Amino acid sequence: MNSNYEKTLRKLEQAEAKLQKTLEKKKALETERKTLMERSETERLSSRGTILESFLKEPLVLTNEDISSLLGLMFRSSFSQKTLNELISARKGLPVESSTDDTEETT
Repeated sequence: MNSNYEKTLRKLEQAEAKLQKTLEKKKALETERKTLMERSETERLSSRGTILESFLKEPLVLTNEDISSLLGLMFRSSFSQKTLNELISARKGLPVESSTDDTEETT
């Protein structure tokens, strides 16, 4: 009977050790995932910053506030908003919503 108890105890200890290793591996994978996500975000922001600067005449002269104001003006137009919505819908595979604000006829 004592031998059966000892076997069960060893199995429990082995299972706990395996669980601990698995939890450590999970933590390492979560850390790696976080690092990869941060790296991906950094690459995305860098690429988009490069694209933006390619359209600016003198990017080193302009301040962040200048660029923010310029983008704000550019994106406030109804044409920009419509185009942006169409691009987002297309990337998501959604149907493009038709705008009725300028196309409605009065009867």
